[in-house]
Amino acid sequence: MNIRMHALASIRSGMPAQITVQATTPGVQFLADDREFIEFANLGYSKQLGYYRLSDFSDEPNETTNENPETIHSHGDDPDEEPMFVWYDGAGYPHLLGTAAEAADLYQAIGAFLLRGELDPEVIDEYDERWGNSFSISEAVAEAIAYGIGDDPEQIANRIRVAAAAGRIKGARNSHGGAWSFSKRTFRGWLVRAKAEKRGRPRKGGA
Repeated sequence: MNIRMHALASIRSGMPAQITVQATTPGVQFLADDREFIEFANLGYSKQLGYYRLSDFSDEPNETTNENPETIHSHGDDPDEEPMFVWYDGAGYPHLLGTAAEAADLYQAIGAFLLRGELDPEVIDEYDERWGNSFSISEAVAEAIAYGIGDDPEQIANRIRVAAAAGRIKGARNSHGGAWSFSKRTFRGWLVRAKAEKRGRPRKGGA
């Protein structure tokens, strides 16, 4: 197991420590005793010692790995195009960094954040359309039809708008022009609930 996940599991289980950054270096701040900070690259674990500095106990068998799970990759293989690069995060998801110049701009922005705490004042929430994880109303209708909610697009669109306006679709947004957008995750959750509700309604007349 990577030391990052091992330490996180221990913290969640009650170990008095926190994952933090010192001088742009990530690691674990142990909160007991001398509040020692050990960077991930130098942090090991064994059943005998617990967490320890690799540099202090080089002969101790380390039960964890220390490689940085964040990696950078080339994007595409067209020699006639300007080289592009991709960041694979620790969870295994790719993110396009762009060209080397764009990656360098990102490097500067991250450095400003880590060294000086500089942040843009705009707060981005999990339902923001710019994540690229949203349905428009037409896409939501197509998703609902594919899920078996019905087959009348206009009727389904009206039902979605009513549910969104009533707050039953978490994170649904209505722009100033009246266009709705929906988080794919929470819209699909609503589809599951909506289908279950429809299935559970008794027929008129008790039959």
